[in-house]
Amino acid sequence: MSVLAIAFTARPARESPNIRGRSSLADARAADIYYRSLVVSFASVRRWNEYLPLLFVTDGETPQPYSSALRALEVETETVTFEHRPPAEFGQTHIASLYSLDALRSLSTGGHGQVILLDPDVLCRGDLSPLLAETKNSVGALPCGVISANATQLHLSLDETLGPGRSTFYEGACYVVDAMHFPVLLEKADRAWRLSLTNVATGLKYFTTEQDVLNFALRSVPVVSIRPYISTIWTTRTHRTVPPDVEQLPLWHLPSEKDRAFARLFEPATDSSSWFWTANGEKYAEMIRRVTQIPRRSPVRWTCDTGARLVRRLQSAMKLNVQTTVPSVSESVEIG
Repeated sequence: MSVLAIAFTARPARESPNIRGRSSLADARAADIYYRSLVVSFASVRRWNEYLPLLFVTDGETPQPYSSALRALEVETETVTFEHRPPAEFGQTHIASLYSLDALRSLSTGGHGQVILLDPDVLCRGDLSPLLAETKNSVGALPCGVISANATQLHLSLDETLGPGRSTFYEGACYVVDAMHFPVLLEKADRAWRLSLTNVATGLKYFTTEQDVLNFALRSVPVVSIRPYISTIWTTRTHRTVPPDVEQLPLWHLPSEKDRAFARLFEPATDSSSWFWTANGEKYAEMIRRVTQIPRRSPVRWTCDTGARLVRRLQSAMKLNVQTTVPSVSESVEIG
């Protein structure tokens, strides 16, 4: 039996990516933003995958109204300790992402045939059976360029048989793991994690995020690209990456929409009488397009985005370019 899981640990805003603001108020706001997003993510999966078991992996109590919303969606909750919590020397921005390593280890013991581990800001728009069929007997991951030279050197320090060639970098929006590959995947991930702990203590480069760790592990298992099923779509004021095939994808990873589209979708997603649950396929797609403004923006949104890009260019022109070097490979991907 397959399962779809989302993992989340409530962390300060400074330790969670794509959250605007760094204050005590932002910390409380960050938790609400993520809880709303993951409830909508689960609801969208349930809308199109009625019989797929859903599992929420977390290390604390889920507050109301989110716990009730998850129960209504028939999402099981599993409490898993955050054991990959890094030392203070680690880069702070993506600490929460490391919780996925604990989630994967726990999921490997659940007796599931295949596991889909999804980020809490992914919107499902269709049946996921083809995704599971495509990744049977392998590991599915989303390619995103090539691994950087620094990361490649870390890989070679762990396993020199990998060779010096630049391998594909896979981002962490979605992993689909066939149970047969968990032993190797987790063993390699543990090696990468131990190296990171050693290196950060001595000022050497290290793997900062869960996707950095797992990119080393993925080199030892058969990987299938899941790009035909999911894409990361950036929709910030100054950076927009809507792919041409967006309407054919059953999964949209929307990291910039946690406090916009996901917030607007929370109410209909938690109301069984709303369009979210009652609209037919085409009407549902139309409403999702309207809320997310994907693939096309409204005139107001287009104007605001265009103005923001102009301001950003002016700001960039007025600043001196200063290179900053940090002892990590958090930027361990080069887009190719």
